[in-house]
Amino acid sequence: MVVASWPLHHLRPNEPAAWQPHPWPGTLICVDGVDGSGRATQLDLLHVWLQVEGYGVIRSQWNSSKLVSKTIADARRQNTLTPLTYSILHATDLAERIESEIVPGLKSGYVVLADRYIFTALARDIARGVERAWIHNLYDFAVRPDLAVYLRIDPEVSMGRIMGIGGEASVEEANESAAVRGALESFRQFQERVVGEYERLVEPFDLMPLDAQLPIRVQQRRLREAVGGALLARERGICGG
Repeated sequence: MVVASWPLHHLRPNEPAAWQPHPWPGTLICVDGVDGSGRATQLDLLHVWLQVEGYGVIRSQWNSSKLVSKTIADARRQNTLTPLTYSILHATDLAERIESEIVPGLKSGYVVLADRYIFTALARDIARGVERAWIHNLYDFAVRPDLAVYLRIDPEVSMGRIMGIGGEASVEEANESAAVRGALESFRQFQERVVGEYERLVEPFDLMPLDAQLPIRVQQRRLREAVGGALLARERGICGG
């Protein structure tokens, strides 16, 4: 197996500001946020807009690697893995996609849209109790995105959206069942911890917070403005180089 050339662009766990930009002509845009933040909707709209504007687009989704996606799905259903093992599997998923999708796409000049990136792994795994320095070291192979967007949402609002997707009319109705209430409260607490960890990543990793409670059109307009700026900066960098 041929290994992609990542070493010059390693993430330094204790110095994220020193994370070097990638050297390829493409543009890496990642969108992260908790479940219920509307990532898929915003990425679908952005994908169509970019294609209309004439850009080639590649989508890379979380836990979609052919190597481990089935293993992760099976383990989640059976609840058999520790947080540390989950971390390693998720890192394997991303490493395989960086090698097979993201780096080749960037080298070919595509806009690569990542539906969740290392920031989701950092936030979730630390919220599960994984040591911060360990998880940062685990992902030191990651390519730095040209734009990292964080869909910021109140945990209670995200819970309401998730319950709606799951078939419940509201969180209040779900609370009527004692069995559901216990699981719901556990998940709510987890969501709150994950949101807290995302917030801790904003400044050191230069994430762009986007209010996920704004109307979809407003979010999309602001996202397109940010992506347009990243594309222009990349194009100017290439011409200047």
